[in-house]
Amino acid sequence: MNEGKEGLSMASKVLVIADATTEAVELMLEALKTIHSNQLRVTALFISRLSGSLPKNIGPSILTLLMKEEEKALQRARQYFTAEGIPYNIKMKSAPPWQEVFNEMELKTHDITILQGEFAEIWRKDHPPNYGLGAITESAKPVWILKRSRESSAVPIQP
Repeated sequence: MNEGKEGLSMASKVLVIADATTEAVELMLEALKTIHSNQLRVTALFISRLSGSLPKNIGPSILTLLMKEEEKALQRARQYFTAEGIPYNIKMKSAPPWQEVFNEMELKTHDITILQGEFAEIWRKDHPPNYGLGAITESAKPVWILKRSRESSAVPIQP
């Protein structure tokens, strides 16, 4: 699809919603490499695993490891954006409730949205396959890309 490739080169505002893990950040960075734009701006919402469905009987050792993992993931994203000269805004969100994340998506100020992780699974359940989601990775938790069309609906992007 040529339209998809043109859309990728014209995209400037990208919203990323991903788990706050090193693996998720690496997947998200790979997805960003498919977007060729000299004026890229990224808003990244990372979903913390330290809330929501976290087991209540988790010990301090595991909690410390999870906190270090999240900080390492955020640092990796910051380093990448800085090295590439990409203006960015990183926010850490708790899960659930998802309302803050949905609100950010509903603003429709982003040309492309990249979804990964638990939120992507929730989003996919609520939207039929023809909504315009396209998986671009083969991992157990794939990365999905939504491109806002001129009519503000999502259309698929082919990698």
